[in-house]
Amino acid sequence: MGDIWDAPGLYKIPGPDGHPFIRKCANNEGRFLFSFNMDSFNPFQLKQAGRSASVMGLYMVCLNLPPEARFKSENMFLAGIIPGPNEPSKEEINHFLRPLVDDLLKSYFDGVYYTCTWKYPKGRKTRSALALIICDLPAARQALGFAGPQSTNFCLYCKLQLNDINDLNVGDWELCSCEEHRRLAFEWQDGSSEVRRAEITNKHGVQYSEFLQLPYLDPIQSLCVDPMHTFFLRILSRHCQDIWGMDVEIKDGDGLTTDPISSEIRSSPAFQKAFLALRTGTLETLRSFKAATLYHLATDQGIHVKGRKHKHLITILTKYVGLTFVPFNDSSILMVQFTATRQGVV
Repeated sequence: MGDIWDAPGLYKIPGPDGHPFIRKCANNEGRFLFSFNMDSFNPFQLKQAGRSASVMGLYMVCLNLPPEARFKSENMFLAGIIPGPNEPSKEEINHFLRPLVDDLLKSYFDGVYYTCTWKYPKGRKTRSALALIICDLPAARQALGFAGPQSTNFCLYCKLQLNDINDLNVGDWELCSCEEHRRLAFEWQDGSSEVRRAEITNKHGVQYSEFLQLPYLDPIQSLCVDPMHTFFLRILSRHCQDIWGMDVEIKDGDGLTTDPISSEIRSSPAFQKAFLALRTGTLETLRSFKAATLYHLATDQGIHVKGRKHKHLITILTKYVGLTFVPFNDSSILMVQFTATRQGVV
């Protein structure tokens, strides 16, 4: 694909008559698609004199323009400015989006007639629709009624829970659907109390967005992964190379099992001491090692861990050898429990 118009999803957006929105109309009616972005910035630049504020801009881009002209500042539509000094909450943003949504609804259903344009001096009727939401992760969730990226329902596309974030078996992931998201969002809007709204958000990661008033908008398919932060600011590269340790010189596995630790780590003094402590030491001795060493120790034993926090790793390793959170001083008891666990007795 070389441009957004190569994406088949654009041609699936329904028009007000039930036919595809993007098509050649008999009356030469103009059909225009827009993308939407909202982002915050500090008007005081680098917090000069200690001043800090957050001003949010609402922007729209006409996708019908050629790629080389589409994102020029003179061709972008500044749909609104939220002055701050603080960002609006997830609920407050809907008050600022409502005028824009009202204009989009009018343009979609009734159309807008221009009496004279350069190409159509006798006038032309047009209709416009919102096709894409292109924001960073927090703004995208705020715009489309999703819970935050740190919530239990952290994903915008599937129902994988935060506790299962290390589950790489894609076939088991249940995908989100437009119909369910809309139903829950409007239940949230009609909620009789804040308790009911919180219950929906905590359980399903959904709340109401004013953009859902647009009947054609699919909050799942219309959400574009933020390209600026992902690629140009190298967030994806950092995750893959620095955090996940991916390297073109290392042979990949099947993605379902943990890669074995390197011989260099296994032969290090810290790892050898931790391994010995796991077999013959005490819980207090095990606690003295750094989280990185404990993580490698757990990985070497084939233990599935979620995160690298020291307390979590101690808990996992403790359960692995059948310990309680009471320090053991008899290494022979620990050795028996370790051996029994390895053999599947415990």
